[in-house]
Amino acid sequence: ADRGVVLEAVHQNGMALRYASEELLCDGDLVLEAMEQNWRAVEFAKDSVHGDKRFMTRALKIHWRALHYASEELTADRGLVRTAALQNWAALAHAAEYLKADRELITEAVKRSWQALLYASEGLRGDLELVRMALAQSGLALQCASDALRGDREVVLEAVRQNGLALEFASEELRADPEVVRTAILQDRIALKYASEALRADRAFVLEAA
Repeated sequence: ADRGVVLEAVHQNGMALRYASEELLCDGDLVLEAMEQNWRAVEFAKDSVHGDKRFMTRALKIHWRALHYASEELTADRGLVRTAALQNWAALAHAAEYLKADRELITEAVKRSWQALLYASEGLRGDLELVRMALAQSGLALQCASDALRGDREVVLEAVRQNGLALEFASEELRADPEVVRTAILQDRIALKYASEALRADRAFVLEAA
């Protein structure tokens, strides 16, 4: 169809882009016009558009989810990933693996939301400073921590003081630790359900903790 006709159509409904010709689906500017009406129109663009850094830079300003459609080369572009991740931590799901191990980038994202740690590399999830930064926002960030930190008494106490329900993510050993469990219950009584079977069966402990 004629570009002018398609342009008019996408201004009414961005998803109308799906009916455009192959040639027009290679037109990055037209795709951006469609995205202004409905960001999801990005999916209909051709690979040549998805791999165009100039296009993706502008697309990410419309919606961070456009990163999902970026070429492999562009999901490894630190600047683009940072632009998307600072809008929403979930954009890190689409980042190249090496960027998930980029401490500076992950730190910046975690400062905005502890959930960014969910997509960090195993090494960074074992980074005490980074995990503490996340725990300061929510004790539930313990779920993102490495097994070693989930078994670290001080780290777990820090988490359950902030949110008792973080006990669910502590190591088996610490879920059987009376002081840790008591601290969690003090913050949220429901945390008792995450205590070890032995502690839950200990009537004296349960009565004292409650």
